[in-house]
Amino acid sequence: MNKHIICSHKITEEIEQNLINLGVTPIKLRGFEKFGEIHPLNYHPDMFCFNLEKNKWIFYGEIYEKNKNIIDKLNLEIIPAESPTSCGYPNDVGLNAAMFGNNLICGVKRTNEKILDFASQNGKNIINVKQGYAKCSVCVVDEKSIITSDVSIYKKAAQNNIDALLIKKGHINLDGYDYGSLLVL
Repeated sequence: MNKHIICSHKITEEIEQNLINLGVTPIKLRGFEKFGEIHPLNYHPDMFCFNLEKNKWIFYGEIYEKNKNIIDKLNLEIIPAESPTSCGYPNDVGLNAAMFGNNLICGVKRTNEKILDFASQNGKNIINVKQGYAKCSVCVVDEKSIITSDVSIYKKAAQNNIDALLIKKGHINLDGYDYGSLLVL
């Protein structure tokens, strides 16, 4: 089975080659160029797409159209979402939620309704956190475990019987922020 990973178009050749050596094909997507080259919406996949379940993804319409030729080769079911009209919090966090196992960690007030509806309809445990950048703040380890540097997410995870490792802030480096993630297909 060929594995893919949705990632930024900005990954280095070294990272790309290392992924390929691991049997993972990088799917390098471009983001919202209208927000400027340095804005994270331009290149952080967890800001413009969301994996609902195997082969079922939500993409901001503009991102899907820009990357249609690449995404369509993956044979995914795509659910379009309305693109944000401006960059910056809270406009940019609609798809920035972490779903794993039976859990969804998100800031409910700002999470896209399609994610919340799917979670509700599928009996997911919706864990409301103050952190709008919930996915950026969580590294999913498996269906029952996460790593985070966000103390409030760590506490909410513990309250919901999720194995969580709290790490010291500032030790995850990613352009534009001190945190982020890749999305695995």
